[in-house]
Amino acid sequence: MLVVALGAFLGGFDTYVLNLALPTLRDAFRVDLAAVQWVVLAYLLAMVALLIPAGRLADALGARAIVLAGLGLILGGALLAAAAPAFGWLVAGRVAQGAGNASVVAGGQAAIALLFPVARGRALGWLHAATSAGFLAGPVAGDS
Repeated sequence: MLVVALGAFLGGFDTYVLNLALPTLRDAFRVDLAAVQWVVLAYLLAMVALLIPAGRLADALGARAIVLAGLGLILGGALLAAAAPAFGWLVAGRVAQGAGNASVVAGGQAAIALLFPVARGRALGWLHAATSAGFLAGPVAGDS
């Protein structure tokens, strides 16, 4: 539960952490506003597009494997985005993070349903509380 909740927190956190930093990123990479918005859009589009396929993979390969792969994608994408030498690399890192979040969300919910068959509702509630905490923490950290 803790690993899945941590992944859910990271997913919520990554969704909004860069919103407040967009003007800084625009200046650092010397791109216009329309381009810098792709930092956020790339993450969200990858997450939305891959959520259902990630769920199918969780059914086929096991929820644990998909959650761990998703956490690896989030970490790898964060490292790529942090070390991005050019704007395209930053966007690619955000795509990887979005794909990882889709895997964590889909695999995490499947894992919770399997691990807590009796208290499934309560466990899913904690999972969604962790996601909401990430949504709240992202802008605070992005403003720092």
